Amino acid sequence: MTKQGKSRFDFSRDQLYSQVWNFVQEKRGNMELQLRALGVGASWKHLTFTLDDKVINTVYDTFRENVG
Repeated sequence: MTKQGKSRFDFSRDQLYSQVWNFVQEKRGNMELQLRALGVGASWKHLTFTLDDKVINTVYDTFRENVG
């Protein structure tokens, strides 16, 4: 975005969220392959991205239970 002369504040929440998801979809496989090549030990079948719906819903539910 800085190449375009824009910052994250120049986009609506939905636009920014969409751009992040597009980036993740494009790069996710490469990032995982690089981690595996480095020998990172992880439970790869449980790999979850922090913006997955399941994670977001869990965070919101936890916040509601504890705050409000």
